[in-house]
Amino acid sequence: MSTANNPENIDFETALVELEQIVKELESDVKLAKAVSLFEQGSKLSAICQKHLSCASQKIEILRKQTNGEIITEDITKNLVSLDN
Repeated sequence: MSTANNPENIDFETALVELEQIVKELESDVKLAKAVSLFEQGSKLSAICQKHLSCASQKIEILRKQTNGEIITEDITKNLVSLDN
């Protein structure tokens, strides 16, 4: 895996592709030590994907109804959790 050591530089799509490759390799006949290593890398990539998905869902604008009935949008991107946390 080329990018798992630098999680702040991995976008969702890259992490997902690498995770899919690891899953395919684990489905083949691999030795135990290699399987453990792949599982560890896959766990890291899975966490990266989860953080990206969490951030993406938080970026979605929230619709809010004001007291006068007007619907406004609220951008919640200022409250995002970074990948460094």
